[in-house]
Amino acid sequence: MKEDNDNDPLTFVHIAALTANVTRYLGLDEKPNEESKGDRNTPETDEQREADKRRYVEQRLRDTLVFEDRARGQKKRGR
Repeated sequence: MKEDNDNDPLTFVHIAALTANVTRYLGLDEKPNEESKGDRNTPETDEQREADKRRYVEQRLRDTLVFEDRARGQKKRGR
C-alpha cells in the first residue's frame, strides 16, 4: 500500500478540483441577477454616477494642485 506523501506534486485534476471548491466557497461562480441589473441602469442613476465621478476627479485634481504647491514651498495657490 502506497503511503500518502505531502511532497508529491499535485496533478492537474487535483488543482482543478481545489480551484472549483474555492470558487464555489467564495461565490465567484454566481452570476448577478438580471432583474437587479435592470434596476441599476436607470438613466437617473447613470447621470448621478457620472456626476459623482466628475466631482471625484475634480476633487482629486484640487488635491494634486495643493500637494504640488506644498512641494514647491508655496502656501496657497493664487486664483
